[in-house]
Amino acid sequence: MKTIIQNHARNIGRAAIVATALTVGITSNAFAAGTTSGTVVGNIATINYSVDGTAQPEVGSTELGNTTGPGAETTFVVGTTINLTLVEDNTTFTPVAAGSLLQATSFVLTNLGNDSQGYNLTAANSALAVFTLADAFDVSAFAYYVDVNGDGLLDGLDTLITAGNLLSLAPDASIELLVTATIPVSEVDGTQSTISLTAVTTTAGGAIPVVETAGVFDSTVVQIVFSDPSTVAAGTDPGQFEGDASAIALDAYRVLTAALTVSKTTSVYSDPANGLVNPKAIPGAILTYTISIVNNGSGTATGISIADIVTEITDGTVAFNTLYNDGTTTCAAAQGLAVKDGGDLAAICKTNVSGDDSADFTVGTVTVAAAGLTLAAGDTATLSFQVTIL
Repeated sequence: MKTIIQNHARNIGRAAIVATALTVGITSNAFAAGTTSGTVVGNIATINYSVDGTAQPEVGSTELGNTTGPGAETTFVVGTTINLTLVEDNTTFTPVAAGSLLQATSFVLTNLGNDSQGYNLTAANSALAVFTLADAFDVSAFAYYVDVNGDGLLDGLDTLITAGNLLSLAPDASIELLVTATIPVSEVDGTQSTISLTAVTTTAGGAIPVVETAGVFDSTVVQIVFSDPSTVAAGTDPGQFEGDASAIALDAYRVLTAALTVSKTTSVYSDPANGLVNPKAIPGAILTYTISIVNNGSGTATGISIADIVTEITDGTVAFNTLYNDGTTTCAAAQGLAVKDGGDLAAICKTNVSGDDSADFTVGTVTVAAAGLTLAAGDTATLSFQVTIL
């Protein structure tokens, strides 16, 4: 870029300054943080003048002063401004099960400086409360990943960051990070662990923290200035310190586990003497067994299976009814089981034959079974079948 400014001045003695010119040369890329670090900026001032009406040769400036000739640029080198942000990415805690491995929390790191920088990453347990819940336990086995697809989950596409050293991030660039940890097996439902992640600015491609330039301005070298601002603690920001070339953010693991309660009850549906009115458990009566599972925890239980060995059948006390009917749920022939999964509004009839559906009655082992049930927090699943008293 060249800028020429002409100024006229009155005669001084017998020499009159006719014009001055300033030439500025900049070759750079502009980023949010400004001109790229290391850019050399140079300029020359020129003067034109006359003596006794005779034009004299143009004179260019130098840094030390010049009386003749084109002169030389006065230059300086644009320094490095160090600035960064690190924020929690999901705006909520990571739900985990007790004893689980490689559980991921997610963060976004942004280089707000004007040069490429590396970063050392360090995760630690924190005693601070976040997401309206106090810290109650510590996690272990921290590891760091680049979240390549940005989904906030650890998967096969993500890249392990060796020793927590992120080698380089260009100016204005952001990167999504995952911190994984192991959850203690003894933790109970509803407890939370707060963690912190700290990013310390290093030289690009290295692990050595950057050092701020001390002393006076030197136009010949790239000088480093820490310009990261302070913040007031709020949410997952524990508060940043001004000018320390680092950033810190919080996240949390919250144990959301299933707490299943199982019960088995009996009721008499009918008997030969009373029918359906106040029936009793007498020979010939039809009894309904109901196995109920309630999830009293805050997490979801999957893959639930039920098995009930009805030894009374082998003893000859009762016989399994191959058709289920309790007055509310009426099944077809060869459907002796009624199953309500956690998301079902009502029980669904199932066949007695193994492999037909998710429930069966095995004659050889006199076992009633159901599998593949799922219970979200507060849900109930039931398995019901009927026998006749012999």
